[in-house]
Parts: sequence; C-alpha cells; structure tokens
Amino acid sequence: IHGARALLVRLDARSQSAAGDEVVIMDDGSGARLGAFSGPMGGATLRVPGSALRYAFPVRAGISWGFDPARRSGNYGLSDGNKTVRNLVNKQWGTILGAQGFDSNKGGVHSWDVRVNQTTTSGNVFLGVATRDVSRTTYVGKDSKGWGWIGCMACWHDGKKVKSGYGTRLRTGDVVRVTLDFTGFVPVMRLSKNGTDLGPGEA
Repeated sequence: IHGARALLVRLDARSQSAAGDEVVIMDDGSGARLGAFSGPMGGATLRVPGSALRYAFPVRAGISWGFDPARRSGNYGLSDGNKTVRNLVNKQWGTILGAQGFDSNKGGVHSWDVRVNQTTTSGNVFLGVATRDVSRTTYVGKDSKGWGWIGCMACWHDGKKVKSGYGTRLRTGDVVRVTLDFTGFVPVMRLSKNGTDLGPGEA
C-alpha cells in the first residue's frame, strides 16, 4: 500500500496448516522473517513496518492424481491407472469426479492439469469443479452442485450460461489447468489453457 507506514496483517479465521508446515511473513526489502504461523492460525495478527510485505507458504506437490471409478457416469471408461477417461457413448453427457477432493473449510488454493487427448472440432468437452454429490448423469454445471467450462467458450452453473466468450476453443492436445481458490469469501474457479490465464470462470 503506497505511502503506508505499517501494515496490519490478519489471517482468515479458517486459516490452518498441516503439522510441520509454516506460513512465513517477511519484510519486502530485506526478506527478514517477521512472523511464522503453523497449525490453527485463524485470527492471528501481525504488524509489518513499511508499505509492503512478502509471504511464503508450503506447496504440496506430487499428489497421486486420478479419477474416481466410484463417482462417474456409466458412459465413461477408465484406463492408465484411472488417469485417462473416455466417453464410450456418442452424444451423451456425463460427469466423473477426481479421486482427490478438497475441503473448503480448510481453505487453500488447489490446481491440477487436464490434457485433452481427443475432442471434436466443436470442442464440446466440459471441465470444472463440483461437490461430491453432483449429478453424474449430465455435464458439470447442469445443476447447482457444479461449475463447468465447455470448450466452445462458455461457463455454466445450475443449467444456465453464466459467462460467454470465455477463453478460446478447446482443441485436441490442449492442456487446461483448473484452479480452485478457497482463500476468499466464496470459492472461485479459474482456468488457464496452454499456459494462458483465462481468469475466473464466473459471472
């Protein structure tokens, strides 16, 4: 904040870290540690001199990612250790969930990549986020339990198109990064395609 003599940092009430992990607040100029928090840290405050700060938090990588065979449309077949899914029935929608879920009460930012091995020229593939009780007999975004982006450049929620002209048309070989951000007042889904940020997928 330009011109500020000091900043008061207050951590969200839901903030916590896994055992042994620290969130570190640092001086923006020298990089000196001003405070470190671990475990339940909701509501903790720290006064930072000056007009800027830096922070560092642990990033957990290497999650054994895959799809959940118990939570999928009957139209979908799995291979490659549940890491590849294919629609076996032409022109019928369905949804499959990932095996790794995330708890909104624990906060955090979670990202994963999806490679599209094959699609039609229309790009009619849905990618998105959902709760575990989302309908699996239709596309993600058809009901109130999910947000979905269709590769012909639109975002859907509760059966309604909530954003048009989002991104560029999905093609075979594209890699889409899905990010689920729990750090704000409401969860936010944002996407990037082949390294280009598409922004939040919401109205």
